[in-house]
Amino acid sequence: MVITCEIGGHLYNPIVAEQLRSGVENGLRRGRCALAELAAIITDTRDPRLRARLIPVQQELSGQPSLVDLAAPLSPREIDTLRLVEVGASNLEIAARLG
Repeated sequence: MVITCEIGGHLYNPIVAEQLRSGVENGLRRGRCALAELAAIITDTRDPRLRARLIPVQQELSGQPSLVDLAAPLSPREIDTLRLVEVGASNLEIAARLG
């Protein structure tokens, strides 16, 4: 037995409403996962032309500016600095190591 009621002139079935809400939430979750995967692909690709094509797709799908902007990749020194920061080196230690 399914109980429906009228709200604002529309029939309301709580079971159907819950299924719709659940479907929307699942769709949003899948969309976020797909956008995260697209961001990872953009980050991992070494082909600048492919990256330039993927970034606008990510922006269009997410409705916001891309979180990935690799137009100017990091220099080797910047990468070395970040690796030292990652292992907990202080500014002084980083300066001493990199000179």
